[in-house]
Amino acid sequence: MIDGREMSGGRAKRAPVRTLGRLETMYHTYHKKGIDMCAQVVHLDCVQCVTLSQVREAMERLQMQHPMLRMFIDEDTEHRFHFVERNSRSVDCSVSYLSTEDLLKEALNKKFLADGPLWRIIIQKTRSIIQENGDVCSGCQISNKDRFLHNFSFALSFHHSLIDGMYLVCLLRDFLEILQNIQLNEEFNSSKDLEQREILPPIEHFLQPVSWRERSIFVPTRSDIKQSMDALTAYERCFFSEIGFLRSKPERTEALRLNMDRTKSFQFLSNCKQQHILVSGAIMAAASIAFAKRLKKSLQPTVKILDIPVDVMVDMRRYTTEPMKDFPIFPGTAAMHLYFLVKVPLQENLDSQTLFWRIAKKCSADMTSALDSSKPLRIMREEVECEINTVGEGVGKSPHVLCITNLNSVDRIVRPDEHPCFQLKGFTGLSKIGIDNHPVFEILVFSLNDRLHLDTAYCSGYTSGETAANFSWTMIQTIQSTSML
Repeated sequence: MIDGREMSGGRAKRAPVRTLGRLETMYHTYHKKGIDMCAQVVHLDCVQCVTLSQVREAMERLQMQHPMLRMFIDEDTEHRFHFVERNSRSVDCSVSYLSTEDLLKEALNKKFLADGPLWRIIIQKTRSIIQENGDVCSGCQISNKDRFLHNFSFALSFHHSLIDGMYLVCLLRDFLEILQNIQLNEEFNSSKDLEQREILPPIEHFLQPVSWRERSIFVPTRSDIKQSMDALTAYERCFFSEIGFLRSKPERTEALRLNMDRTKSFQFLSNCKQQHILVSGAIMAAASIAFAKRLKKSLQPTVKILDIPVDVMVDMRRYTTEPMKDFPIFPGTAAMHLYFLVKVPLQENLDSQTLFWRIAKKCSADMTSALDSSKPLRIMREEVECEINTVGEGVGKSPHVLCITNLNSVDRIVRPDEHPCFQLKGFTGLSKIGIDNHPVFEILVFSLNDRLHLDTAYCSGYTSGETAANFSWTMIQTIQSTSML
């Protein structure tokens, strides 16, 4: 933040490009509070070695195509936020010898400079492989000091006001297309490919209008308070001693990563399709049942229903009214939390297939109804503003104990015509999770190479690794056992 001062190096401050939209402002408010940091590691097998100079050139060209990558955020004297274009097209690119998980954690903890860029790329290298393979790659005849072998892994960390999950996939697709062109020594079309695109207005500019009759926010009805308990209260009672012990420890984001084999993944997805159930709805049901199983034994017999508030990330691009000029999708952040309430009947057999599918159908129906209505648009218009004004005020976990993000298939990152050059082998992400204002578990769902992946992130200052592992394993076992696998 520079607040009217000159930028570093004596360069004059540039005029704002545009003011942040309300959704962008919400994520920037999160970012300032240290709540919303994101990093993604991509693992690729490459026919030709990738070099540092190629990565830098590809990222420089990518900035030409995607103006969001050229922006930093400035705050004026009236506390309004603006996107400002950087004077430099420099690429924040470095090399690391850390493991994937340590690399993600380091990327989350590194702050961005006040005058940008609000993203960075970190190449992952392994010392042992470098030493074993000599000075020159026998296949590519490229010097070891400038290459990343045929296994190219990199982390991309980014500010959430610029990039969300869907846009990240688009950026990675374009990055690999440019990288392939560089490796094949293909010339860019100067009139088209080197044309610098301009930033678009915020997502709100492209959304459908909401009538005044639809402006009241729908709040899910909770169960009878005498027979029900909300999930956060139940969790904190069950794990009171564990939470007290962990609160004295440093807050760190940890993750458990599980996946199903191709046969089981295919069977589960087929069952969802046959029963007309959204995959996100089935995951919501499995996660809620797993959460309830972990707490059931500690609850009084009088508690018959566990109310589990869940938020699901929704792509607001589905509500745009016009195509994006020069872009396949809206180039920026357009993901928003949509809230649901899952009621798990504790007196029933939580291992029952019938119960699982009943809850999954209810979750799916609630999601479909919400997505087909104006509810997401109403939340965008009203609750985002409330979130901007209140974020960081509350102390303690969010009442929405589970957060689910479904990226669908990430195989599309590598285009079919690029398969001779690149094979996507891994997609490992992490978002910073603390105690205040965060869910207990954040679940990322995606499909890669016909396998369904479920990554569960949590804060180690609130939840132990044992508790998280129990939840994560129970969730995936619920999916496998109750979907007739």
